[in-house]
Amino acid sequence: MIGFNQRGIRDPGFNLLLSSAFSVLEDVLRAIRDQGSFVSKDSRLGPLMVASRPVVAWVDWAFVDAARDDRNRSVHKREYLAHARCRDCIASIEMELVAWGILLKATPELWHW
Repeated sequence: MIGFNQRGIRDPGFNLLLSSAFSVLEDVLRAIRDQGSFVSKDSRLGPLMVASRPVVAWVDWAFVDAARDDRNRSVHKREYLAHARCRDCIASIEMELVAWGILLKATPELWHW
């Protein structure tokens, strides 16, 4: 039986988790926009991030934006990121959600093993 940490499945598996984490971030930004905190006619993640930047208290907008570009390459070009990069990106999204009060606390032990 092949486990999750086997070489052939680890990177694609973490890329899938990264894609899911960005989906959550996109949903949260849409909800914040829909509450009237910022204006964006475009509901895609990139434009939502740009429109929210002056209003939302981002911890590290530049890192999350670079991670978004990485995620796009992973999803659209199937250029899988190393699992360690995915973990760092997921952890950064988690930290943003904690800073915004969406999550109560971070779980760094989950993403940095």
